[in-house]
Amino acid sequence: MCRIETPSVLIRGGEGEEIPEPWRELSSGVRWLRLWRTGDRWLAVGLAGGTGDQRFRLVAAVTETDPP
Repeated sequence: MCRIETPSVLIRGGEGEEIPEPWRELSSGVRWLRLWRTGDRWLAVGLAGGTGDQRFRLVAAVTETDPP
């Protein structure tokens, strides 16, 4: 298991680095992700929202694209 701080991914994308999907979309709405490698796929789980009147949402993704 590893962890990604998604704001750093968002900053790198803003500086011109190509961030592949689903990592680009996840980095814009999820503060951190926990990642597990399962064979040739990645499982990512995190929380989105939780600011102001927004409720927290559990977000999950499965992809074959390696994280940035």
